Amino acid sequence: MTLANARESFADDLANEFANAGIKDAFLVTGGAIAPFTSALASQGRIKLHYMLTEQSAGIAAEAYGYVDGKPALLIVTSGPGVTNALTPVAAAWTNSSPIVIVSGQARSSDVLKSKESNLRQVGNQHVRTDLIVNSIVKFFYEPAAPLSGKDLVSIIMQEATGGRPGPTWLSLPQDVQRAPSSTSSLKHKIELKNSQEMMDSLNGAIGVDLFNSKKPAILLGAGVRRIAPEIIKFAEKFKIPMLTTWPAMDLLPSDHDLYCGRPGAIPSAWLPNFVNHEADFLLVLGARLDVGQVAYNPNTFAPNARVIRVDVDKSEFERIEDRENWSNFQLDLKSLGLLFENFIRLNTSLDLTAWWSQIYNWKNDFPIAGTIPQNLGGQVSTYKLLSMASDVFNKSTIVTGSSGTCIEMLLQSWDVKAGQRVINSCGIGSMGFALPAAFGVAIKLELDEILCVESDGSLAMNIQDLTQLIGHKTIFRIIVLDSSGYKSIGLSQSRLGQYSHGHNEETSLFLPDIESLAASLGFDVKTIRNEIEVGDGLYWLAKNKKSSILISKVSSIEEAIPRLISRPNSQGVMETPPMVKLWPDN
Repeated sequence: MTLANARESFADDLANEFANAGIKDAFLVTGGAIAPFTSALASQGRIKLHYMLTEQSAGIAAEAYGYVDGKPALLIVTSGPGVTNALTPVAAAWTNSSPIVIVSGQARSSDVLKSKESNLRQVGNQHVRTDLIVNSIVKFFYEPAAPLSGKDLVSIIMQEATGGRPGPTWLSLPQDVQRAPSSTSSLKHKIELKNSQEMMDSLNGAIGVDLFNSKKPAILLGAGVRRIAPEIIKFAEKFKIPMLTTWPAMDLLPSDHDLYCGRPGAIPSAWLPNFVNHEADFLLVLGARLDVGQVAYNPNTFAPNARVIRVDVDKSEFERIEDRENWSNFQLDLKSLGLLFENFIRLNTSLDLTAWWSQIYNWKNDFPIAGTIPQNLGGQVSTYKLLSMASDVFNKSTIVTGSSGTCIEMLLQSWDVKAGQRVINSCGIGSMGFALPAAFGVAIKLELDEILCVESDGSLAMNIQDLTQLIGHKTIFRIIVLDSSGYKSIGLSQSRLGQYSHGHNEETSLFLPDIESLAASLGFDVKTIRNEIEVGDGLYWLAKNKKSSILISKVSSIEEAIPRLISRPNSQGVMETPPMVKLWPDN
């Protein structure tokens, strides 16, 4: 039998149907257990394949790709270690609500069945129980024992990944099932569609009564409402309601917007947003999960004086905070929520918030913002000063940031967001090694000519191999490395809490690679700045260079991210955090 006359395999069917469903890109590390599927994709050529050096990097790129606009890519890995290496970015997609479709290889279906029927730790080569490992961090998992309709299966996978609250879906493919002839058998799977009219009417009534009876209202905008942010902002503008944002939603509202009052939480952008949160008598929380950082590790001090109305597509998020007398939760889809705000915009009424805005302006004048508080820098570059100047130089750039550490906290505190600018960060799981592969994924999605990537030295070292991926791509990657000679946030935390200093710099036995030499050897242009006099020239060099380049800044290892709340152990060793308005340093 010739290849031309061969019957289509299940792998061929899946590859074709993923393309039909709108998948344009796949990030992958090839391997034997997934070879029939990747071979089908490569031979068809309908989906562009981006070959990465590690499964973690492939997953981060795919997660960032889906986070940009809610349209997923494929993440393809082999069985066993391919699965386990991909777990961190999949967990990030789960916490960040990023749609991503993972397709992994698996041992033969008979080996999978034997494993499920026994207590054996392993049956097939490179085999692990993928279902047991990943089920807690995916919306949908399926491991077929035989081929079925690729069209039906892909339709379910895509609906689960993008519908409701987006997230990761996982398809585990035994090798023999991939190679077997395609099938028309259907998978029975019901996707619940909720009627939201009753909830919409209830929310409309609650806002209509409580908002118009309030004297000090505010809105907290989260990334969960990104798709309808324009309608929400128009609503806020009509009634001149102060607006706060979370870190993931920081680019939904430019920093110079008349209604913008900052980013509240344990490490806020200034005193102002925490004061607004504390004093508000009505707070509308939209698409923000209110994690421990956002509520400053103490839900009881979050909006203590406000009638709180919280809206989210995922009702399980409401379980974070115990029911409060003045608190109402509404589960609503984005389309219905957008229609609700459009109706409010058409109302012929207004709010008199003159006194409230007068108080807000007084706070703005009386209290500083992050980055303007003098600190001892130990003779090195201030991260705040570097980032302040960078936000001016790169005021039109799409920016991808690292996801953890004091250096990145400072960026998320202080970056001056311009209108239309995208700031991509991964605050959910906060894994190191995020920025480089994420920048690659974002560049692929947006087809960018250039992109700015800001990362810290310790985090960059986690995925330094991705410099190879970046240098070979047509996009110009402009990378700022915040080099504090180690894990700065760990060292500061140990010092702050009086702990024994260990494992955060060379003096405490942690050694990082020489980024400058490695990057130069790969073909990057590299420049290092060691004092604040060189900051301006360094940034303009990075902005004007016509090839992928890296600017390494030797930032202070003792500069703190402030203002912030300081948690300390009580006499029983339990960490306690002060109220949101009791920021450090005292002012």
